[in-house]
Amino acid sequence: MKAELDYMVTLAIRRPLVSLDTAAAALSKSNDDVLKLIDAGKILWAWDFGTGQSVNRLVRVWAASVMDYQSHRRAPVQSEASELRLIITHLFPGLSAQPGVVATVRASVLAERLGISSEIPSRLAKAGWLKIAKPARARSGRHGSPEISLNSVADLLKRRRIT
Repeated sequence: MKAELDYMVTLAIRRPLVSLDTAAAALSKSNDDVLKLIDAGKILWAWDFGTGQSVNRLVRVWAASVMDYQSHRRAPVQSEASELRLIITHLFPGLSAQPGVVATVRASVLAERLGISSEIPSRLAKAGWLKIAKPARARSGRHGSPEISLNSVADLLKRRRIT
């Protein structure tokens, strides 16, 4: 007689964007299955931040979309622009557009919030996907990274979304 274990694992996702592997683990699915769910519009928000320097895609998934799919609930339908503004506000709390001020985010913070390695923002900038608003002064640490225009981050999220 074969004994089967029936258990449930609860994952606490502390990052707003998760890797494809994390989304697959949370949903007990393969990476290919998760990509099919994204392509079918069942997981609404995912991006490919790959720069073309690798064969592999650099997919990140909005954690709330994974939880919505997992719980069989669909987020209230808003315009794509409205939802994207909410995502940006959640990713970068406290950063808002002020008249006459260009909102920026340090590349190191951007990498942390998007769940990507620290060299990816500069690769995306070199490829034209992000705009450096203020180059970094040569020094180590978080303040040694360039400031990226928040508008270019919003454009990146619009243009690199997997639909």
